Amino acid sequence: MGIRSRLGAAAVASVFVLALVGVAPAAQAAPGGDTGKESTPTISATKSGTGETTTVKTTRVPIDKAASHAGKASAAAGAKSGPSTHRAAEGPRGLQWVVCYDGFTVGPWFHEICTGDIYWPYVDCTDGFRYISTVAFGGTWEFWLGCPDPYLAIWGGAYTI
Repeated sequence: MGIRSRLGAAAVASVFVLALVGVAPAAQAAPGGDTGKESTPTISATKSGTGETTTVKTTRVPIDKAASHAGKASAAAGAKSGPSTHRAAEGPRGLQWVVCYDGFTVGPWFHEICTGDIYWPYVDCTDGFRYISTVAFGGTWEFWLGCPDPYLAIWGGAYTI
């Protein structure tokens, strides 16, 4: 491999790493700035096709209680148990559904794209809490979900009703 090829490959790799690490923090600044105190994280969402954007607040629930509640709800609805964080449950309009994909974490941020009827995205953080959207979404949305400083995102998903 020639020197030009190596330099080109290094440049491409550097741009990719900078784009991956640099985009997430720029996509959504930490709510409330750096005050040194924990703040409730928000969710930045962009609607597919229209480009409509919104920022919504979250509510926090201890991860063990959130997982226990989701397991009971899915068992009651007859959903299969397994590693999936996306649950289906019987709602007022019948079976509700959500599918999320393109999930990845970057430090305190979790990114995902979800498509479904009615759902609430969430992120699990290293502080032991699950931060769940206070607003229901429908259709296809791209989400950046943040954890409070100095905690990191573990993973996320979405709930249906």
